[in-house]
Amino acid sequence: DEVTQRFREGLNLQGADLRQTKLGGLPLARVNLSNTHLEKTNFNQAHLERANFALSQLTGANFTKAWLFDASFRQAHLEDASFTEAQMESANLYQAQCRNASFYIAHLEGAYLGQANFAQATIRRAFVDAATSWNDAIVWDEQHVTASLADVRWNGANLATIDWSQVRMIGDEREAHQRTDRDGKPKTRQKWLDNYRRAVRANRQLAVALRSQGMNEEADMFAYRAQACQRKLARRQGRWGAYLGSAFLDFLAGYGYRPLRTLFVYLVVLIGYAGAFYSQSNGAISPLAAMIFSITSFHGRGFFPGGLALDDGITVVAATEAIVGLVIEVSFIATFTQRFFAR
Repeated sequence: DEVTQRFREGLNLQGADLRQTKLGGLPLARVNLSNTHLEKTNFNQAHLERANFALSQLTGANFTKAWLFDASFRQAHLEDASFTEAQMESANLYQAQCRNASFYIAHLEGAYLGQANFAQATIRRAFVDAATSWNDAIVWDEQHVTASLADVRWNGANLATIDWSQVRMIGDEREAHQRTDRDGKPKTRQKWLDNYRRAVRANRQLAVALRSQGMNEEADMFAYRAQACQRKLARRQGRWGAYLGSAFLDFLAGYGYRPLRTLFVYLVVLIGYAGAFYSQSNGAISPLAAMIFSITSFHGRGFFPGGLALDDGITVVAATEAIVGLVIEVSFIATFTQRFFAR
């Protein structure tokens, strides 16, 4: 049984060349396969509890549904390997090279992932917990895009030990933007929708996990990316009203995460309308007076300009600025309210 497998005396195959060997389903608990060539070897459903793969070459190896409790992959090469649905509780992946490897639905509770490289890996739906160590793990590639992280069960895993400042996008989002699927075929409409839904979900889940650990600045970036993906999903669904409304809120304030955009828009509107007032007055008012009139119009006084006929050109311009100001102010308040109170 599984417990017996964990404590049986293992074989010593250190340094062997077992490339492309079929070892699926075999009882190999505690086997010593350190510094071994195991490229494209098949360990499907094998019992490898407490096995030692340190320094081994495991590129393209298949560990699908394998039992790898407390196994060691220290400094092993695991590029393109598959650990789909593998039981890897308490496994040691210190400095392992896991580029483009798949940990889909893998159990990594209590695993040590310190300084491992997960560039372009798939970690979707994997299980981690508070005992899982990510100390200085690299989860991004040269384009600063992370591994695929949608639906990871974080379960309180400490994410503060990862340098999120190096990340600009989640791998699920990059996949959503690509025109072809993983087989190189053009995406169907349903595939586009599924990919963007997953990208929205991945960004939101990571934002929630980071915010729960007090990393609000890092969380804000992923929350913003989630909103951007939601906008593109609306476009793919043909919901043009939602798309245009979302695009406006992004332009105005970055969904509340880019407040300097609002300041920029505010200044552009004020200066633009001040120029219009100065032009309409034919030099009768000074540039300073035009700017003051623009400020008062923006904040509502434009509906009731004193001393001017209702059909005067300046009155018309002031009324339009008042409407623009009202739209901007309402959108700004709604955006920031949604950000801070609807997390």
